[in-house]
Amino acid sequence: MKKVLVIGSINIDHVYSIEKMPLVGETMAAKSSNTFFGGKGANQAVAASIFGADTSFLGAVGDDQYKQSVINNFMDTGVNIGELAIDDQKNTGTAIIYSINGDNSIVIERGANDSVNSQFIKAKQEYINSFDIIVVQNEIDESAINAVCEIKQDNQILIYNPAPYRNITPVLLESIDFITPNETEYREMVESGLSVSTEKLILTEGANGVTYKGVNYPALKVSPIDTTGAGDCFNGVLAACLSMDMTIAQAIEWAVKAATQSTLTLGAQNGYQSKDQLSK
Repeated sequence: MKKVLVIGSINIDHVYSIEKMPLVGETMAAKSSNTFFGGKGANQAVAASIFGADTSFLGAVGDDQYKQSVINNFMDTGVNIGELAIDDQKNTGTAIIYSINGDNSIVIERGANDSVNSQFIKAKQEYINSFDIIVVQNEIDESAINAVCEIKQDNQILIYNPAPYRNITPVLLESIDFITPNETEYREMVESGLSVSTEKLILTEGANGVTYKGVNYPALKVSPIDTTGAGDCFNGVLAACLSMDMTIAQAIEWAVKAATQSTLTLGAQNGYQSKDQLSK
């Protein structure tokens, strides 16, 4: 089995279930509120590990009240965090998530995630280059993504989840093996004039599944409870499947199934399942 490294963010998610977004100046009572482990990077690493991949995570947590529980969560889900950084100058990243009828809106404070920059990546180059598959997303500094692309070796597979969206340079795109935007992110890519080869583009379309090279891989028909982290589940399981030497088509099929199932449980990571669980 190939080894997976996810480089990215750690957040503590504060989720509020509400009927609608409040207007400016309006006070609204939430139907419920919960706190979960999150962050796109952490979610993707946990999803890959739970599915069955040999998974490590590279990122930063604050030296605060959340530090130990975050570390414990990685250990409980089988994620290797031997190179996890602890930033004693910043808090652990946080996210405020408004869950409205199964969809969500998210506000992020990056905190210690900003420590993951180009200097951080270059200092970890030997470690990073010991992995077969690398997954990155945009909740860390842009310079970190660029640095990963610079040091990436030809025998490594790099999966880039461009969320939250920011401009992508053709040079960066050249180093990426697979890019996994959702429909909104893809529209922004097109509007920016960026051209992506069909070999690299894996378009996630929510309830409509995923499209790759003109083929649609449909999602299961479910009534979602919480879509938070479903895209992260897709990316993590995609990496896990590729680490098991599946074809890209097989990997997408499994990742779509895992992501769909994840929406049936409240909280980003709570609905992630192993390959054996998803086989039932």
